[in-house]
Amino acid sequence: LSNRGITSVPTISEYSLLILFTTIGASLLLSSSDLISMYLSIELQSFAVYILATLYRNSESATAAGLKYFLLGGLSSALILLGTALIYSYTGLTQFESIYSLANVPGDLEYTQPLVLGLVLIGIGFLFKVAASPFHNWAPDVYDGVPTIVTSWLTTMPKISIFVFLLELQTGLQGSFE
Repeated sequence: LSNRGITSVPTISEYSLLILFTTIGASLLLSSSDLISMYLSIELQSFAVYILATLYRNSESATAAGLKYFLLGGLSSALILLGTALIYSYTGLTQFESIYSLANVPGDLEYTQPLVLGLVLIGIGFLFKVAASPFHNWAPDVYDGVPTIVTSWLTTMPKISIFVFLLELQTGLQGSFE
């Protein structure tokens, strides 16, 4: 590896600790029932993945890929936080069950429109995080600059937890708006 300019090879303990943080963040995301725990768990998962993307510090392509991943992850986190703040500012609620109940009140447009806008912003933020179309243009650059073992983790673990969470969220909201 020293012939390619990579002198600092990460140890196994660095990989396992970061993968453990990603797994804990994904597990907490799937079990979250609150807007605050949702945001904190997605950030716990994301911070570990940002570090994994830049694990090879002496590689210029890994550093550039990690920086791009961090900046776009920060943008998507800001969108999720903006949607969460919008929902909280209009409803005063953070529990998903309470938000579902409020959305179930017929003819109450005072809360429905900001609630839908907040959920759209949260959805866009999550679509950025999973590199879904049309928010996927950053993904090839990041995946190209990161080592293959890290790329395989980046493309599977965070996406699975976010898609399962969005499915749970959509199922609960679908029952509320019917």
